[in-house]
Order: sequence, then C-alpha cells, then structure tokens
Amino acid sequence: MKRKSILFNLPLIFALMGFVVFLPACEKDEVLTDVDLNKLFNPVPPDNAVDQELNLELTWTCPFEEVACYSYEISLGESTSQLDKESKYSETHQPYNLEYDKTYFWKVVAYDWDNDSIVGPVWRFTTIPDPCAPYWPVCNNETGLDQVTAYPGTGQIHPIAICGSDIEIPENWQPNHPEDLELIACISREQSSIQVCNYTNGGRHTRYRQLCSILLHSAKTGEVIASTSIYGGTPPPCPNSISGLTSWRYGPSVTDAEITAWLEDYVVD
Repeated sequence: MKRKSILFNLPLIFALMGFVVFLPACEKDEVLTDVDLNKLFNPVPPDNAVDQELNLELTWTCPFEEVACYSYEISLGESTSQLDKESKYSETHQPYNLEYDKTYFWKVVAYDWDNDSIVGPVWRFTTIPDPCAPYWPVCNNETGLDQVTAYPGTGQIHPIAICGSDIEIPENWQPNHPEDLELIACISREQSSIQVCNYTNGGRHTRYRQLCSILLHSAKTGEVIASTSIYGGTPPPCPNSISGLTSWRYGPSVTDAEITAWLEDYVVD
C-alpha cells in the first residue's frame, strides 16, 4: 500500500517541480507598462509637455537596472508613423529645424552590451507658439516676404516688428502680443537691372543693383505711414570679355545698419 501511494503522487510532484523551475522565467518576461517605462527612461521633456523652446535638448536615462547601456536608437518626427531614426551613444539628443506651435513625437530604444533592448513608449511635446504670428497678416500682403522676425531697433526705439527673411535680430527680445507694437515694417529684398553688357560673340552679362523695399505700417490701423527703397552698392563693371558661366554681376547688399538708420527717423523718441 505504501509503494502505491508514492506512485500515485508522482504527477503532483513533477508538476510542483515544473512550477518552481519555470517561475523565474515568467518574472523575466514580465511585460512593462508605459508607466514602468516612463520611470525607467525618465524622459525630459516629459510626455505631453507644452511650450517647449525650439532649442530644447531631449534627455533620458538608461533603463537597465543592473547593466550599463551601450547605445540608443532615438526616433523623432511630426507623426507616430513617420519617425526619423538616429543612433546615439549618450543620453542626450539635440533636435534641429523644430518649428513653432508643432507637436513632435519621439521614443528611445536602449541596447546593452549583449544587444538586449528595452523599447520605450512614444512620447510627445509641443513647441511654443510663434511670437510673431500676429504680424503675418499685414506683411503677407506684400511681395518677396517669406517669414516674420521681431526687431526692437537700437536706442530709445518703440517696439517694432520687421517682416523679412534676413534681418539680424537680438535674441533677448520678442513681442508677445500685437498690442506690444506700435509699428510694423515689411521688408523685401530685390534686384534691379541697371545694365546689360553685350559682346560680339553673342554673350552677355547683366549688372544688378541690390534693392531693399520697406513699407512702414501702423500696428493698430495697418495704414502705411512711410515707404522707401534703399539701394545697395554699385555692381562690378562690365568685363572686357565674356568668360565662364556667370551671366550676372551683383553689387553689395543693403546692410541691416542702413535699414535701421532709415527706421530710426520714424520710431526714435
């Protein structure tokens, strides 16, 4: 009877041994939730962050608890279905070409020295609104303009917004609301043909003078207060002979100092 009892319980004994053997494997393959992954990666900025500067730096921590990370694959883009991937060997990433008032998605995959990986969830952040967006309607009515920048001028100048693509601006001043402004200057860069150089073999050169057109508006009414055209320097003279592939000769551009000098007559106290 005793032998029969032992044989009868053998299946139960094997089942218990299997549970003990396979229990650690179940714990190792445990699925991490997004909450767990956020704690492990500790992303900065955190998920759903808003009002992020365009020069922000993305950072995170190595999610492996007992081993060091070897490398990372960071993905970033404007939609979860189109993320650009880049390999990194540090816990930081500096995005470039970020735009105002846009939401970006990013995630990190961490690899250890054995090429085991932990895949982070997809996080998102939104950049700050364009501080110059309120001034677009006025300058969009002009030609040759492709962006809006803010510019306070020098000395005792009233706040002013300048619409144009290549005006050098201080980084420590940005108007936040249209009522901060008194004047809006719309600026376009152009070229004016002043001479065509013809040659006996049929070749030609065209001499162009750089031109800067300015329309100064009232920020409150949109009325044009003043306008001008500032010309750059004289282009090089016609060459003695046609040579090379260049068929035009430009003079020096109008400088920011020349633009500011004209504006100061209207906006300086």
